[in-house]
Amino acid sequence: MEQQHSFVWYRWLYILKFPVTLVFGVFVTVSLLYLMQYLIGSGEKALDETSNLGIVDFVRMKEDLQVQVKQRKPKPPPALDEPPPEMRQESYVVSVDNSWNAKFDVPLAELNMRRSSTLSSDGDYLPILKVQPTYPRRALRNG
Repeated sequence: MEQQHSFVWYRWLYILKFPVTLVFGVFVTVSLLYLMQYLIGSGEKALDETSNLGIVDFVRMKEDLQVQVKQRKPKPPPALDEPPPEMRQESYVVSVDNSWNAKFDVPLAELNMRRSSTLSSDGDYLPILKVQPTYPRRALRNG
């Protein structure tokens, strides 16, 4: 029995939703119209010449300015007292002991080096799903 009571209460809220929003919308619309009328009416008073407003008139004076360019001379590089010492080249001698003569039989694998990786593509993408085109009947009939 209690569930029916809450259902009826919720149903009344659903029924009252439209009239409440309608009244609120009409109120907002009428108040905006009155606000616009007030702004338009008060704007005419500001354009009268009888009002004594202190208007400041600015006039820009053009001055002839001559740009003075400073001539800068580059600083000379510092003089070297003595040339840098020459670097000594060390020679390394590596002796390889190849007495055990190891030979490895490694089979050559055939590698397919086509574009099989998505990481090495140049901005190309692989479609997940290819959508078949739908042609008009006349085009399908004519081939």
